Amino acid sequence: MKQEELIEIMIGVAKGIAKVEGRDTEVAVHDLHEMQMVFIANGNITGREVGTRMDKSIYKMILRQSDADGHMIAYRTMSEKGKLLRSSHFIIRDEKGEPAVLICINQDDSKLEELRDYINYKIHVNTDEEECSPGDSGGNIIQNVAQNAIMNSIWKMTTGDLDTKEGKITLLKELKRQGIFDVRATTPYICKALSISQTTLYNYLREIKNEGEEDSVPVKLK
Repeated sequence: MKQEELIEIMIGVAKGIAKVEGRDTEVAVHDLHEMQMVFIANGNITGREVGTRMDKSIYKMILRQSDADGHMIAYRTMSEKGKLLRSSHFIIRDEKGEPAVLICINQDDSKLEELRDYINYKIHVNTDEEECSPGDSGGNIIQNVAQNAIMNSIWKMTTGDLDTKEGKITLLKELKRQGIFDVRATTPYICKALSISQTTLYNYLREIKNEGEEDSVPVKLK
């Protein structure tokens, strides 16, 4: 199948997703051969439009973080206007197994969150005992928050920075400032996101420590 034919099929899929999910969901299709957006529905959510170039560093991050099916599902991102979004990505491969098309879905859940907060307010009952949802531990919640913080910090980095040692160290300084390394089991996640070994990570952290960096000193990100 030719790239143009595959793109047309994926645009049809994207249109269907947009119709099902409604106006609060942006669905975009990227041609990974040209690294360019070729279709978008509800682009007002992020302000992007057809022809927008795909940031190579962001694409590499998506490629690293996607699962075996080429999917990266429901993680927190932020638009240029500061709006929190729930994002998912589908990497579509060609007959040779090479990445050919990327479907990006950005969902504005602000209305649902307002409804959730209203319902929680209406059904709230004062109690002296802390309640936990079955099967949901505080540790898991903390790790999810930490992983979202890592992803948001990566998205704030300048294009191409994560391809350099200096850029990786800048990100690690920011994560250190946020206290991410105090959260259990985040080290493997950081190593995967940066495509480095744990040995390399510890070497970078040792360099940061030797530079005399303080946790309270903010690191400027784009």
